[in-house]
Amino acid sequence: MSKIEELNEKLQIIFDLFDNLTNNPSNEFVDDYTVYTSILYDKYEKVDKNFWNYFKNKYRLPDIENYFESHYDLLRTVFDKCIHPFYLRLDILPDYHSKYKNVADNFEKVWKFNRFFSNNWITILSFILMFVFLALAVDSKNNNYDFDYDVYISLSTGFLISLIISGINASHKRRLRNKKAEFNQILYQFELLKKSYNEINEYMMKEDIKNNKDFVSEFCEFNNSLNDFLDNTSKILSLQSSSIYQWFKDFEKEIFDYSSSIVQKDFDKTIMDQTTDEDIAVLQKYVIQFRYWVNHFEFDIMNLKHYYGKDIDKMKDKSL
Repeated sequence: MSKIEELNEKLQIIFDLFDNLTNNPSNEFVDDYTVYTSILYDKYEKVDKNFWNYFKNKYRLPDIENYFESHYDLLRTVFDKCIHPFYLRLDILPDYHSKYKNVADNFEKVWKFNRFFSNNWITILSFILMFVFLALAVDSKNNNYDFDYDVYISLSTGFLISLIISGINASHKRRLRNKKAEFNQILYQFELLKKSYNEINEYMMKEDIKNNKDFVSEFCEFNNSLNDFLDNTSKILSLQSSSIYQWFKDFEKEIFDYSSSIVQKDFDKTIMDQTTDEDIAVLQKYVIQFRYWVNHFEFDIMNLKHYYGKDIDKMKDKSL
């Protein structure tokens, strides 16, 4: 039996074990899974070996260290081949740490009630006074106290008008807050996207690509950042009006399809070890291509800042 066949046989054992563990995962296993993904994606390179030994012993996994050049490659391969197929079972866990959620829910209800009362006590008092004076006006009318009726109905109507004005002003202030929050969301998401792009762009400019696997991983992180940017801003109409934003959508689909085809290649010894220099060249081309468009997109963001600023200033000046 060849080494690759031996490895595949042991990976199948691990796969079957995790298939069983994830059918009804314990909170402890979910905690370990969370740490596992953090080590992979945040690159805690100094803890790879210790964590694998802990993980292997705890879940009685077969020894496969001698098939890999590094423990990071080992962790990545086990994750991609044996754990990731079951990630939906681990990501959708309504009972996970439920005892903490139940305690927190009780405090949340009290907190929300206190917030509602403290934020709306004037409106609540106005409602009460309006109905009190309305009731007094009806009683005065029934007892033929015309003067008292006129006074009480005027007071009741006055509180009703104040409630209407207060409601309109509150709605206007809420729209103003939403307008500010929307533009802050655009800036925040764009800064995250630029940070991710700058990291891979600087990596390309300062260093030769000596490890294809690491570069593909970096590119996938950049791809994820672009996808997150599009997902988190998909409902913002002002951004949808940018032609470059529309280009981002098609570009993200293209780079996702291409990078996925690289990641999904059959591996020899380690994950992505079949990545060619031509594959890397295409990914590098995508990064450089994105640089051109993201610089132009920054002008669109500046234009939006101007228009949002004008809208917010106009809204500040208006109230009943």
